Amino acid sequence: MENEPNAPIRTRRSGRPPALARRIIVMKLRATADEAEMIKAAASNARLPTATFVRRRALSERTTALPSVDLETAAQLARLGHVLNQAVKLCHRGSVSTWPVAEAEQLREICGRISVRLTTAKDALSEQTD
Repeated sequence: MENEPNAPIRTRRSGRPPALARRIIVMKLRATADEAEMIKAAASNARLPTATFVRRRALSERTTALPSVDLETAAQLARLGHVLNQAVKLCHRGSVSTWPVAEAEQLREICGRISVRLTTAKDALSEQTD
C-alpha cells in the first residue's frame, strides 16, 4: 500500500507526545486557608501548577518515618495502666485511706523509664532529620 501512487501520505502528528502513564487519580488535600495560600504562592514562585508542585514536592522530598512503637515502651505503658488501675480500685473500695505508697513508687519508676525511652527516641529522630 505504501508503494501505491494514490496512498495517503502519513505525516507525524505535531504536539505533545502522549504521557507514558496517564494521571487519572484525583487526590484531595485538606489545608487551612493560610496553608493553601502558602502552597499556591510557592507553586507560583516555581512557575508550576499547584497540583504539579505538590506532587513533585511529595515525591521528591525526603521524609523521615516516625519510629514504630518500641515493644518495651508499650509493655511499660501496659504495666503503668495496670498499676494505676489497681491503685484506683483500692482507693475506691476504701481499702486504703491514702494513695498506696508501693504502687505510687512503681508508677514513678515506670514513668521515669518511659520518659528516658521517649527522650532517646526523640533525640534519635532529630539526628536523622539534621
